[in-house]
Amino acid sequence: MTFEATMLYAYWGNRREGLEAAAMRMARMLDSLEPIHPAFDAWVTENPVDEQWKPFGGQPCTTQGLVADFQADLASIQIDRIAIPGFGFMTGAWNGKEGDRTVSFQCALENTDSPQIFPNLTSFTLRSRQFGDPTLICTEILTQVLSAVAKAWNPVWATVFPQDLWDVLEFPPAPLRTGWITYLSKPLADKFVVPQGFRTEAGPDGSLIIVTTDKVFDPENSAHIALAKTLKPAFDRIQPPDPYGDFCRARTPQGK
Repeated sequence: MTFEATMLYAYWGNRREGLEAAAMRMARMLDSLEPIHPAFDAWVTENPVDEQWKPFGGQPCTTQGLVADFQADLASIQIDRIAIPGFGFMTGAWNGKEGDRTVSFQCALENTDSPQIFPNLTSFTLRSRQFGDPTLICTEILTQVLSAVAKAWNPVWATVFPQDLWDVLEFPPAPLRTGWITYLSKPLADKFVVPQGFRTEAGPDGSLIIVTTDKVFDPENSAHIALAKTLKPAFDRIQPPDPYGDFCRARTPQGK
């Protein structure tokens, strides 16, 4: 059984802007998330030295505090940066809440080489539809969350999906595997032809958000699966380069 969760995944390719610029993007994301739902009002991270939880980016969170956390994340990774000069770092935080409102995220930042191995991305993990707060695991809120993440990081594409979707719906590996809510950056949005009957929203900077269903996407609902299958050909016509490419497919069964 696939781990049951609600996932948000955003990918933006090779990019190195410096720690301060990355911290400004992170602060923009966190500030934009806070008013959307109480689940996003605070974040903690594990100190790599003493392994204790501490406020992410300081208390209050500041750009300078985030830079300090990023520097600690850089120092905690034992890697030969001379051999792999394009490797960045991983960072992330947890909202400190247990139960149905628990949320965590991971970001891979400042990677410039081998996007098949070190893609720049952010990934949020929330509770599943069965165990999550229904005021949080819903189309209205997660569309706002997706838009806030996209506005902060300017990704190529992003998606929200139930993790157990791939237990019942397995498409050939591709970046845009249809899910619940999908974000397309302007270059992809300009080429995308919306199938009849699907709701869309204008995203930041000419981007587009496509909603598969306004209800909570349920892979056990045959109508939801049919909608996802309807979207697949439209996504296939605009597929961007796969960040994982053959590297991932050669090592993971069915590209999962």
